[in-house]
Amino acid sequence: MPGMISGQGCWATTHFNPDLVVRILGASKELLEQVIESEEQAKQAGDNIEIIGRWDPLNRSVVTIKLQNEESIVSRQFPDGSGRDYPLVRISNGRDFAWSAPEMFGNNMIGIRISPTGGHLILFGNDGDIDTWYKIKQQTQIEQSAQQTLENGIRDISRALPTIPQAQLAASAKKIAQQESDVSKVLYKLRNIGNLAVATKTDLATTHRIVDNVMETFGHGIADTQKVVDSLATATVRGNMTLKELGEAYVEFGKTSE
Repeated sequence: MPGMISGQGCWATTHFNPDLVVRILGASKELLEQVIESEEQAKQAGDNIEIIGRWDPLNRSVVTIKLQNEESIVSRQFPDGSGRDYPLVRISNGRDFAWSAPEMFGNNMIGIRISPTGGHLILFGNDGDIDTWYKIKQQTQIEQSAQQTLENGIRDISRALPTIPQAQLAASAKKIAQQESDVSKVLYKLRNIGNLAVATKTDLATTHRIVDNVMETFGHGIADTQKVVDSLATATVRGNMTLKELGEAYVEFGKTSE
C-alpha cells in the first residue's frame, strides 16, 4: 500500500488454495468508523478527548493514542468490538513523543514513539527498533465535504448519462482529480467528456484520453474543456470520422505545426 515500507509487513496477502484467497491483515474502513463512533459517544458522555494519532499494526486492529481527561492513553480495538484502553507512561530516551505501556505489552522493556518522518508508530527496545505500525491518515472535514460533493456530482452525471457505468465515471473523475483539486472543475470536465462520449458513441476511457491529448497538444487548460469537446463533436459530424480518428488527426496536426 502507498506509504508502507518494503519488507516491514503487508496490508493483505494472496495465495491460491486452489482458488485465489485474499486475506486482509490491515485495519478496515468499517473498523475505523467503529472506533471513531465509540469516541464520539464518549465525548457526548462528557469525556474530554484529544486524538494524538491512529495507527494500523497490520493485525486487523486500530491503535489510537489520545489524551482523555488529561491522561495519556493508548487504545487497541478489533472488528468484533473487543479492545481496551491502556495507560501510557512518558519515558525519557532522548526522543520526543516516547512512552511505555507496560499493561499493553506485558513489560516495561518496550517503548513506543512517533516517527518524525511519516508519523508512523515505532516500537523499540533496548536493542533498537522492533516494529513499525503505520499511521492512518484521516480526512479533514473540508476533505470529507469535497469528497461527498464529488460523489454526489458523479451520481448526478450518471443519472444524466445512464449509458455510461458509474464506475467508469468515478475512474475518470479520479484521473482528473490527480491534476485538479477544485471539485467543481473536476465535475465540469467529467460532464463534458461524458457528453462527448455519448454523442460520438465512444467509450468513456477512450474519449477521456483523446480530449486530454488534444488539450495538451494545443495547450488548453481545464476551462477550455467545453470548447474542445464542442469542436470535436462538430468535427466528427462534418468530417464523417470517428472520434478516435479525429483525435489522432488533431494530435498529428499539432505536431506538424510546432
